[in-house]
Parts: sequence; C-alpha cells; structure tokens
Amino acid sequence: KDRLEKTMGRYQRHVMTYGVKESPKEKVLRLQIGDYLSFETEKNMFSPIVWRTAKAQELFVYLLQNHGTYVEKETLMELLWEDKNLESSASLLYTNVYNVRKALKPFGKHFVLKNRLDGYVLELNDVEVDVLDWEQQSYQLPAITPENIAEYEQMVLSFENKYFMKHDYVWLEPKRHILTKLWKSLIEDVVQCYTEHNEFEKAIQLLEKLVEEYTEDEQIYFELMKLYNHIGDIDAIAAKYRSLIQHLRRELDAPPSSEIQDWYKINVIKKLKLNIEK
Repeated sequence: KDRLEKTMGRYQRHVMTYGVKESPKEKVLRLQIGDYLSFETEKNMFSPIVWRTAKAQELFVYLLQNHGTYVEKETLMELLWEDKNLESSASLLYTNVYNVRKALKPFGKHFVLKNRLDGYVLELNDVEVDVLDWEQQSYQLPAITPENIAEYEQMVLSFENKYFMKHDYVWLEPKRHILTKLWKSLIEDVVQCYTEHNEFEKAIQLLEKLVEEYTEDEQIYFELMKLYNHIGDIDAIAAKYRSLIQHLRRELDAPPSSEIQDWYKINVIKKLKLNIEK
C-alpha cells in the first residue's frame, strides 16, 4: 500500500509538471478526383500513384467509390472480367486484390481492405476524397434561404464536373449522372432563391461564371436565357443562344435541344417580329 501511494504521488507530480501527452492524431490523407485519381504527396501537391496493373487500378477505384460497403467477389469478377470463366476471374481477382493492398501499403492505416465472407470492404481512416465529400456535404445542406445562399453558391462553384473523365469504365456513368444532377439541382435552388427575392443580377452573374467553364452545358445556357427573359433583355438572350449554337456545333456537332429551340422561337423570335411590326 505504501509503495502504491508513493507511485501515485510521483505520477500526480509528473502530471502537474509536464501534463499528459496526447497520442498524436493520424494525419489526414487527401485525395482528388479529376480526370484521374491523385493522392496528396506534400501539402497541396497531388499526384497519381503507380498501379501494378490497369485492373488493380480499376478495382481500387470501384472499391473507393463504394467504400464502407460490402462488395461481393462475384460482382467484382463479373464487372472486371466478364469475358473470363469463373476459375480464371477468381484467380485474377485474388491477384489484383494483392496488388491493391501492396500499392496502398505506404499509406498505412488510411486504407484497410477487409475480407468479408464472399466479398470485400474498403475502409477509409482519416481520408478526405474531394468529390465524394462534396456530395455528402451537398446532401446535408439545410433548406436554402437568403441567409445561407452564399454556402449554396460556394458548393456550386467548387464542383468540377470531371469525375474520372480519363477512364472509360462503363460503371462510372451512373455516379457521374448522380453528381451532375445534384450539382444542377443546387444551381436551380440558388437561381430560384435569387429570383424569388428579385436579385436577378446575382443569379445572372453566377450563371455567367458557370457558362464560361461549362460551354457545352445546355441547361446552364437555358437557365441564363430565362433570366434574361425575366428582365426583358432580348439582345442578351439572342447572344447566348448564338453562343450555345456555336459551342454545340464545335464540340458535339449537334444543335440545341428541341425544348430550347421551341422556347427561343416563342420568347424571342415572336417578340422580335412583333416589335418590327409595331
């Protein structure tokens, strides 16, 4: 008892003098998804990592997109080796799982790829993935109001519509569609809020910024033309329509959608004719 009390006394004096050392927190690993997947190697410096095989890279991208979710081995084999028989695809899966684990080893506990029954689960620890984090933050936004509209606008402007654009994995398309649809719904929320409060210029400024970057996105042009129509600027509508035609012809070799063409005929051409007649 005496020895224990002496030991406790020494410990208390030590704590009072030096304090209790907290265990160091794990450094956050940041990932960027653009045309390719890049890892932060130094502060604000990102670069891709070298994969043993192209299939190892595709396997990791799929698991990353579905991180925290159990994925059956059969699903992975059908996805990555649909042209192989069961035995061959199983062998290739095991080999590439090994390659993925080896490639991720330098990142320590940030990535944990676990076997679960007949499948795998990729767990992320202190990892920030810009696009996937953006998606979650977008879903968690409160209802838009004039007080928080700046937060919405920042979310709109921070989005980059480049989700693995240099990869032609067919299974990426649904996710790309979800992200683009979510982004456009945020744009519509911002524009509607500004419009309801008669702040048309702010809505126009936002869409003018976006149309400079997403020159082939019809929906942004359309929303912008409707705003100009709202303030009665027919010349601006005509200018945007001509610009849309030029970009679509150059980049996609296609005309505007029938919806936009019909709207333009009703809201611009007919009005111009009426003005001429008057």
